[in-house]
Formats: sequence, structure tokens, C-alpha cells
Amino acid sequence: MRFYGSNLSKAIANDVAFIRCRFSDVNFRGAMFMHGRFEECSFEGAVFHNGSLAGSRFTGETGLLPVWGNTIPDGVKINGERLVLTPD
Repeated sequence: MRFYGSNLSKAIANDVAFIRCRFSDVNFRGAMFMHGRFEECSFEGAVFHNGSLAGSRFTGETGLLPVWGNTIPDGVKINGERLVLTPD
């Protein structure tokens, strides 16, 4: 599924799964996707800020991940490894 340039700001979902989706230039500001699964998705130009991805899992390509901003990353895993964000 393609979400090119979509506005998903302030979207709320729990236990949602996205498989082979393209989130190019998507606005995720304020979105809350808790315990989500993102499998083989790309996020070129996508931006998260002021939201939460707590408990979510990302698998597949790691070169096209979103800009995390100040999104809550508690428990987020990328290909089984815990995500650790460093301050800008």
C-alpha cells in the first residue's frame, strides 16, 4: 500500500500491522501507533514528532526509516534490536 504525501498526523492505532507499505513524505506528527508492526516498510521523507511508537516493531530495510524527532520510542525494536535515540 502507498501513502505518498499523506497526512496521518494525530492518527491513533493500537496493535496495527503495516506490511510492505510505502510512507514517502508522510506527516506522522502527533501520531500514536502503540505496539504496531511495520514489516518491510519504507519511510523516505516521513516525519514523526510529538507522538508515540511505544512497543512497535520495524523489520526489513533500515536505510529508509523515518525522522523520529521527539517521538516516544519506549520498547521500539528494529530487526529485533532495541531503538536507542540520541539527542540532536
